Amino acid sequence: TARITIKTLKIYFLSLKIKKSIDNRFKTKEIHIVSIGTLKKQKNLDKLIFSFKKINKNNTFLHIIGDGPEKNNLSSLIIKLDLKKNIFLYGSI
Repeated sequence: TARITIKTLKIYFLSLKIKKSIDNRFKTKEIHIVSIGTLKKQKNLDKLIFSFKKINKNNTFLHIIGDGPEKNNLSSLIIKLDLKKNIFLYGSI
């Protein structure tokens, strides 16, 4: 079981079609994007990971919280795209 502590929580709803520079839109030093839910193929989390790869900067992190049949596939995709330092799979909490 993973425990997450968040001091300040700012939630932004982002479209997967973001093309603008993320640094100009958000004035924080780090950006944390969180996805919570069952890891099923219908959720298209693979598209989220591919989209994250396009906007990824060193100060941007994706936290995927949940469990399901796609967990191993998503973990492999994260490794394949060399995003282990920026995308974290927590499993069920």
